[in-house]
Amino acid sequence: MGDVLRFLHLVTTLWLSAGVGLQMVVLAQGARAKDLTVVAFAFGLAQRAQKVFIIPALLVLGLTGGLTMIALGVSGGKVWIMLSVALTLLLLLVDVLYLQPHLAEAEKTAREAVAGGKLTPRLSMCVQDRRRGAVSHGMALVLVVIVALMAFRPF
Repeated sequence: MGDVLRFLHLVTTLWLSAGVGLQMVVLAQGARAKDLTVVAFAFGLAQRAQKVFIIPALLVLGLTGGLTMIALGVSGGKVWIMLSVALTLLLLLVDVLYLQPHLAEAEKTAREAVAGGKLTPRLSMCVQDRRRGAVSHGMALVLVVIVALMAFRPF
């Protein structure tokens, strides 16, 4: 059973990676777009990546990781495990408390601009704000660290 859970944990990591990668790409493309509908589509797709990939995958990642530890009899006191858990919780908190609400606001603003037929100052600020993209890139880097901790178990 432990091997099946370890496999599911690995697949969940791929699921999370797909969501983070998708989000990074669509935010970058949306920032470059000149067409309002493309900007709205990009923010909407980034928002969808949150709901379908990132948040569920982070929750399942924690669940499968915990169940794998129990099934394999691995001690939770190992530093690499504690660090992986802390980084996963950090990703979840940053995502739920910062990125998700900001993406929802940006998507709403873009949809309103599309309905009005013109670029609004508020949407212009949303498009120029690079923090969402920076946070997405930061999430990708943290994910690489988590994968390295799982693969190498350094301490």
